[in-house]
Amino acid sequence: MGLGVGKILLVAGMAGAATLTVSYLASPADIADVRLVAVDAARLQDIAPLKGEALPETPVFRVRFSTTRDLVALASRLDAYTVRTQVLVGDAGCNPALKTISYARVAFMLLDFTNVYDEAGDVEGRGLWANNADDGSSEYVFYFGVVPSEMPEFVSSGLREAPICFRLTGTSRMGKRLWSNLVLLPVDTLAEAAARLGS
Repeated sequence: MGLGVGKILLVAGMAGAATLTVSYLASPADIADVRLVAVDAARLQDIAPLKGEALPETPVFRVRFSTTRDLVALASRLDAYTVRTQVLVGDAGCNPALKTISYARVAFMLLDFTNVYDEAGDVEGRGLWANNADDGSSEYVFYFGVVPSEMPEFVSSGLREAPICFRLTGTSRMGKRLWSNLVLLPVDTLAEAAARLGS
């Protein structure tokens, strides 16, 4: 006895949905155009979103970057992504083509604050279908800190010990991964920001 038209459509629909799900999960949500805009420094006590995250006197680097991707929309649609930053240290971390992993003491001096912000605040938790298109802004900010007692060594030798870079990461509600290109944080740029902060 043949299958009815309804059953055939149901089976075809299920197969199609399964194929779309596998295809969706297999394709990365890459962001390839993240670029560094500027780096500044402050004390954690002066950065409202970070209060309570570490000691008030913690030196914090404010990293401004741009991308054409609307990160607020990415975090607010039905299949919302977490949007986080990852600070990496060392040749292997900042150049995945290298096979060798070397120890870098500077990695243990850093404090990673992973949330991403725009002018209105955290890009996550804005509500369904939110976006940042109203102001046309494509600039975002994240922070990373330095253990206060390690700041003198970080400035005197840690900055030149190993490269420091960052990228965006995340995962959607469906389990799809998000990666961006790696962006180098130039030594001189970090050193200038630290110098403006003072000791």
